Formats: sequence, C-alpha cells, structure tokens
Amino acid sequence: MKSLWLLPAITLLAIAHVSAAPLTFLSEQNPPVNYEDSRQKAAGFSVELLRLVWQQMSVPQQPIKFLPWARAYYIAQTEPGNVLFATSRTAERENMFKWVCPISTAAVALFRRHKDRFDLTSTSATDALSIGVIRADIAEEVVTTKTYNKSRLVKARNIEQLIRLLQSKKVDMIAAYEPVIYTTMQQMGLSPADYPRELVLQRMTDCFAFNRTTSDRVINNYQQALSTVQKSQEYRALITRYHMLDFK
Repeated sequence: MKSLWLLPAITLLAIAHVSAAPLTFLSEQNPPVNYEDSRQKAAGFSVELLRLVWQQMSVPQQPIKFLPWARAYYIAQTEPGNVLFATSRTAERENMFKWVCPISTAAVALFRRHKDRFDLTSTSATDALSIGVIRADIAEEVVTTKTYNKSRLVKARNIEQLIRLLQSKKVDMIAAYEPVIYTTMQQMGLSPADYPRELVLQRMTDCFAFNRTTSDRVINNYQQALSTVQKSQEYRALITRYHMLDFK
C-alpha cells in the first residue's frame, strides 16, 4: 500500500524533470537578426536578446543550432524540446507553436534589380513575374496570399542563395526582410543600391516559437523574463546597436 502512495510523487518528479530539461534553440543564417559569425558562434539581435532572457531567468545558456529554415521549421513543429527563432507569428502558424513575443517587427518586401521596372498594379503583369523566396519562409506564405502566381515561385535554401537568384537574373524579384537582405548583400560584397525595395507586402511580429508540447509554465517563465528584459537598460543599448531593425 505504501508503494501506491509513492506513485503520485514519482509522477510529479518526472513531470518536473521533463519541464526543466534543456531546450534546443533552432535558427538560420539571417543577419542581423540571427546568424553564425566568423568564429561559428551564434550572433545577432535575437541571439543577444535570448541571452539576456536566460540571464534574467538565471538558467544556463541552451544549445543554438543553425539549420536550413525548412528543416528547422519542421523539427520545431514535430520534435519536443525545440524552439525556432526568429519566427513570424501569423494566423496560419498560430496553432503550430506556443509563442513568446515579441523579438521585433518585420516587413516582407519585394526587391528587384536597379535597372528593371515592373507594373505591380496589373494582375496579369504580376502573375507573369517569377519571384524568389526561401523555402517554408514567411515570405513564401505572404507572396502566395497576395495573389502572386504560386507556380512562378522559385524556392531557395537560404538567404545567400536567394540573393544569387536575383543577381544572376534567374528570377524577376525576391521577397524577404529588408534588413536581412541588405546586411547579407553587404557581407557578399554587393551594393544594396543595385537592388532597391519595390514594395512592402506585409508587416508582422517575430517571436520565439516553442514546440507545442512545451509546458505552459516554461512558456510563462520565458514570457515574463522577456518582458522584464525589454524594460532594462541592457535592452535599450541592444536596440540602439541594431537600429536597422523595427521595434514598433
């Protein structure tokens, strides 16, 4: 009989152990928001923000893995203990994850080559355009919902490959975040002036997207820590250094 009374306590200990288990944070090469630097160390605004959150929570730093976006997106949805960032929060994605927000706000925009001109007021004209996007990225969803012909989308694996598509004239335009596009272009030795923004398609909030099996207690702890950090002097210094991002 005594052993039966022990079962609830053992179960509670198991649950506590699972909820306290380290999380794995997944990201992509998306400077200046998140990327690996020349030493293959995690860097960028969202990474620095996450470290401040860990410090506020008095927890050790968790692993950060950099993967192609489509793969990281799949793992974060299907494998417990994974967190994807920075992830745009949309109605379509709302029930796929548990969310801790905001990291920053962002706008998906279209970019073209400087010498090209396109008529975006005509549906027939836009349907004829080929548009590059990163596979499974929010830009793919946005471009599709904005009535651009889905069959004309060209999907890249990462941001550098996406820019190469535009540079080599394999697509008419590309869709992505402006700070990410221009930061990566500069790293590639390209001039942003040669690839102007044509049109902002949609603005949204970027967040930390936790696998849905993550306990609500863990989500609440992270949300409270993030909210506290965003009132701190360290956070104000951080957004000053990353002034090219949007924090509205």
